[in-house]
Amino acid sequence: MGLTGRNAVRLAAVAAECRRRGAEVETAELDVREAGALADWLTGLDVRAPIGTLIASAGVSAGVAPGQLGEGAELATLQVASNLIGAINTVEPVLPLMLQRGYGRIALISSLAGLRGLPYSPGYSASKAGVRAYGEALRTLCGPAGVRVTVACPGFFDTPMTDRWHGPTPFLSSVEKTARGLQAAVDKGRPRWGFPWPLILGMKLGDLGPTWITDPIFRGFHFNIERP
Repeated sequence: MGLTGRNAVRLAAVAAECRRRGAEVETAELDVREAGALADWLTGLDVRAPIGTLIASAGVSAGVAPGQLGEGAELATLQVASNLIGAINTVEPVLPLMLQRGYGRIALISSLAGLRGLPYSPGYSASKAGVRAYGEALRTLCGPAGVRVTVACPGFFDTPMTDRWHGPTPFLSSVEKTARGLQAAVDKGRPRWGFPWPLILGMKLGDLGPTWITDPIFRGFHFNIERP
């Protein structure tokens, strides 16, 4: 098993828990925006132990500060670079290897915000919509070659990122329950996975409905996210 992350302490803690459960773990303290270093590590890892399942889950969030009408180019770009470009940087070095073997499973972590842009987190919404579109395209393209892609659009689950969210968190799930749900979806090769269904339905209706109705509704859900 290979694990990457930017926070050395958290990375070591997760690795220790995986080893406690019997896994052999290699770790690398990497930023997914560093395409070359990430690609070198992933391809080296694949040589030592062929990667059968790849989960691209790294991400950051920001948002519009109270009293402002935009989050600024720097924060918006950071989120797109980490969430979308970082996911691409994670998948692309491994994808040709999976295609050559005719087998592999990839999970891309989008968000409910990828189904319909949220007015107070435009950069995050854009990045997750991009992840969703990228994953849908890869699944359609690579499925016949034996590589299954699961696009995950989860709602709220209990993480430090959620702790920075100041607003309603309906149907909040534990990180353990969320991880089990994702694992089951990937193991079964499900093309799409997400929760909870009432919010998924609401986001999809918000995307399909007339904007003169849906925009005021979404604008009315006030929240803000502490800056990273």
